[in-house]
Amino acid sequence: MKLGKKLGVIGGVLVLAVVVVLVVTVIFIDSVAKAAIEKGGTYAMGVPTTLQSADVGVMSGTFAMKGLNVANPAGFSGPHFFALASGGVAANLGSVTKDVVEIPRLTLDGIKVNLERGSKGSNYQVILDNLKRFESQDPKAKPAEDKGGKKFIVREIVITNVEVRVDMLGLGGGATAVTVPIHEIKLNNVGTAEGGIEIGKMMNVVIKAILATAVERGGNIIPGDVLGELKGGLAQLQGLGEFGVEVIGKAGESAQKLAEGLTKVGAEAAETVKKGAEGVLKGIGDLIPGKK
Repeated sequence: MKLGKKLGVIGGVLVLAVVVVLVVTVIFIDSVAKAAIEKGGTYAMGVPTTLQSADVGVMSGTFAMKGLNVANPAGFSGPHFFALASGGVAANLGSVTKDVVEIPRLTLDGIKVNLERGSKGSNYQVILDNLKRFESQDPKAKPAEDKGGKKFIVREIVITNVEVRVDMLGLGGGATAVTVPIHEIKLNNVGTAEGGIEIGKMMNVVIKAILATAVERGGNIIPGDVLGELKGGLAQLQGLGEFGVEVIGKAGESAQKLAEGLTKVGAEAAETVKKGAEGVLKGIGDLIPGKK
């Protein structure tokens, strides 16, 4: 066979190999992304985390997901602890193939959080304890599948249409429940300080931001003992001050007023922990920009 033909055959084989790799990537990348989110959530919160679907746009740099569900800890009756209807991003195409992916904006919409408290304890305390263990773990102790994965820097996370339901199961002669609606929460520059964070830590940040906002917004309707437990648990977790948390109310509601309310929550939580706990890492005041 002449040299030209040999080179042609080799070139054709290489092109075919590239095409096969691209096809396989397109076919399986959605399932890979789905599995990464499920593993990251399960690892961070210590309960099974599932995702209905993930859709990765390889060429466009987009990502969409539906039906994220964080299971209730064992022994609690609700269908889930946390459920997300939909989310999506448009990533920086130049960083998609790198170890650290830069995302200008991540949107999370339609979130339902169920907080349950009964005679045997509360589901939120189990989750907060799991998050505390997650934050304090040595990175070397991570499971094999969580090592060497992609990290993310998100310039803005926008969380909208949140409902936090608090159930007092079997207490006071019957089940009672209150719901705290949250219109919108924004987090800025998530992962910037660390040079990128993994999916599990990103989910940890989102959960903490929602619970901290629920404490502030539900101060007049959530039972005092539940508020105390939430404040104490949050105060033992890493603060959110570096992310520039902004709570936005519906039309006519002052974002500045809400921010001031979160500051007040921080002061109260710090005092609660000071009186009743030893070795607390940081007060809930760290949840607000400038409070460290």
